[in-house]
Amino acid sequence: MPQPTLEQWQQLQDALDTIDYPAKRVYLQALRQVPHLCAEETNPLQFLTYCRGNVWSAAQRLCLYWRERFDLFQDRAFLPLNLTSRGSALTNQDLLCLQGGYPAVLPKTKTGQPVFLVDRRQLTPQATPEVRLRCMFYLGKLFASKEYPAAQTEGQGILALHLLVMPKLMAMDRDFLKYVKRANGLLETVFPIRVQYRVICMIPKGGKGYIVQNLIANYVKSMIGENDAARQKQHKNKNNGETKTFDKILDVHIEQDEQLLLQELTTGTGLSPE
Repeated sequence: MPQPTLEQWQQLQDALDTIDYPAKRVYLQALRQVPHLCAEETNPLQFLTYCRGNVWSAAQRLCLYWRERFDLFQDRAFLPLNLTSRGSALTNQDLLCLQGGYPAVLPKTKTGQPVFLVDRRQLTPQATPEVRLRCMFYLGKLFASKEYPAAQTEGQGILALHLLVMPKLMAMDRDFLKYVKRANGLLETVFPIRVQYRVICMIPKGGKGYIVQNLIANYVKSMIGENDAARQKQHKNKNNGETKTFDKILDVHIEQDEQLLLQELTTGTGLSPE
């Protein structure tokens, strides 16, 4: 991967100098202890490109990446993030959670857009919120790698499919909603990737519409964050040609018929029906 020019390095260093030491301590420690991981996971040029050349934003995001990495992985924070059982920052429980399909990386769409699936039915009792957050961090690091250039491209990014309501309702407590908020916050504030969200809901038959509405409202509120409504950007609505304003692209699709739901997933997202 290309490295920053001497001028870009100096500008980034100047920006880092203005950040308080507690906020950048872990990043500086990582530079000393695991410079190879810093070069692999947090190439400054990649962060500068994501931040459209804003060195201050890039410096903040670099520091936040390593603070979150340390917070989630603790004494394993400076180990590689890979799927081996030895020498990885991921624990055995993390690996089991990923192997169980939470979250699951799906084949790319017909246009080459990376996709991952979040399906709560794949969770095991051992998959604590901490385990799930570490898995989400691994996923962010994976999509920020050179194998997924579309994940870092404006206008494309990752398609995040969230299966929220299936025929069997699953309750969501306050702790789960806190997890949802932090997990999505990790993807959006730490990694040099862009995310499009699609929440899929299949309403159960039997007059539970008001319960489903509350579930959807609470879930989406946790996903979009409190300040998103005040930080809106324009994107084009493909369905009717109108221009709507959103800080992030988040669609909610509600369906009762399985075939129509499959049709939406294949034609609406570009996923292969296989």
